[in-house]
Amino acid sequence: MMIDRSRTLRRAIRLLALAAIAALAIRYLAPGAQGVVETRNGLSFAAGPLEQALDSKSSQAGTRILGDFAGPGKAPCRIFARADVSGIACKEFGGWHLRMQRDGIDIAGNDGAGANAIDTALREDAKELAATK
Repeated sequence: MMIDRSRTLRRAIRLLALAAIAALAIRYLAPGAQGVVETRNGLSFAAGPLEQALDSKSSQAGTRILGDFAGPGKAPCRIFARADVSGIACKEFGGWHLRMQRDGIDIAGNDGAGANAIDTALREDAKELAATK
């Protein structure tokens, strides 16, 4: 029995192409914080509208700033909430490093109990982080 190497190679190339397309689709179409969180050197940083809101220290572009404090090394830190991601970011390592990330919350106010629970958890996380000076 003779194996048709060119046919096997074409099939392998098709499968690799489909896998690459699937990986890209998952990355760009999956729900989550796409476009507001980026990874650099293995660390998560704010990007786009989240970065702008943290820089300006004002609620804007779907981001609500819940508070700010001095974090480790006296780095400025902000507590934030968005529909896709919530957390704590500190200005360090050349950007807004996301020290804590949690699920997003409905910042429009339609899920008061869920929003309050995440707000409370983030504020507790901020107290602990501020204490690690």
